[in-house]
Amino acid sequence: MNHPQFELFCIGNALVDIFVQAEGPLMDRLGLTEPVQHVSSEEAEQILRALGWKTDSAGVLVPNGGPGFTLCSGGGTANTAKIAAFLGIRTGFTGCRGNDLFGDLFHRELAASGAVPQLVPGKGKTGLCIILSSPEGETRIAAAPGAS
Repeated sequence: MNHPQFELFCIGNALVDIFVQAEGPLMDRLGLTEPVQHVSSEEAEQILRALGWKTDSAGVLVPNGGPGFTLCSGGGTANTAKIAAFLGIRTGFTGCRGNDLFGDLFHRELAASGAVPQLVPGKGKTGLCIILSSPEGETRIAAAPGAS
């Protein structure tokens, strides 16, 4: 395999960040009582369903009728790779992703930044990081590492 010469090569977690506004009492009802909690992929999906996501006819979990969501590729190392690529640094990134729509989104966004994704198919679903913020400025995070 012919690889470009990188100035920066990043190794990290391939995660999709999901940002949503939510009131503190809703966060409590979802079981998110700590500032940062690790949850399973199944628990992350339950949280998303409680926030209004539905399963479509293909069995894929998608936003539907709930509060507004912002999705983007994430993980600290991937964010570093994207920023470096935006600044013109020849950058590569490797990490594990699931074979799912979140993994596709991660790959697409990383490549769009100019970083070269060299992703490995992992076991399980692509990792998710659900970031809930209240209007009062409280933030709670549910991190499901998944395949990463």
